Amino acid sequence: DGSGWARPVAGRPSTHILKLDDRRYRGIVAAEAACLRLAAAVGVTTVTAEVRTFDDLDTIIVSRFDRVDDGTGVRRIHQEDACQALGRDPNRTYRGKRLGKYQIGGGPSFADVAGVLKAHSANVTLELARLHALMVFTVAIGNADAHGKNVGLLHPTPNTVALAPAYDTVPTILWPQLRRRAGMFVNGKADLDAITGDDLAIESVKWSWTTIGTAERETADLLDAISAAAADLDHDQVAATVVARVETLRRTLT
Repeated sequence: DGSGWARPVAGRPSTHILKLDDRRYRGIVAAEAACLRLAAAVGVTTVTAEVRTFDDLDTIIVSRFDRVDDGTGVRRIHQEDACQALGRDPNRTYRGKRLGKYQIGGGPSFADVAGVLKAHSANVTLELARLHALMVFTVAIGNADAHGKNVGLLHPTPNTVALAPAYDTVPTILWPQLRRRAGMFVNGKADLDAITGDDLAIESVKWSWTTIGTAERETADLLDAISAAAADLDHDQVAATVVARVETLRRTLT
């Protein structure tokens, strides 16, 4: 609040979200913070992130995208995630596990989110371009946990929706014991490592966003921007992984 950290009480809007490092996967919040900085550098997010240590545990502190300070104080902007917008139960079971927020378990697909944006956004072309950028970024950083609850929608007016900035960008690929199946498939492919540059372009064309030629150029330009920005990251492991993944995606964009 300008004088320090405070706990919001009595319905006061919070301004930040704090997430502790996972003791099983040490370093995961530092990697997420690095990816959020990368996302900001290429225009995929507007949130800010920093990591602080409390006792021996790192904590990522992320600014909320669904808050605005209008001069009289902080107020909320209505938002919902893709599961809420599409009425998908995130706790739905699939093969005995609660996987309802993932596409494999009946959760939203990128095409489903595109459908909501096409039906309710004020600028369909712009919002689909932003969804395409989010998808490309997700694959480039190796995030298999980009499920329906990690894709948000803002309601700037009561009758319109807009894609929220990226806010949960964990490069799960850095931890071999974590899932490698994409939370949302790309061009029908569930294996994160099997997705090609062509798949990224073709998937977005299926939303009736643009032509294949434009989709290929947009994909190539964003991949180049991600690689260039990654080289300047202060997290060597994330930087090296992203640059290598982008090189593969670029090579398979024909």
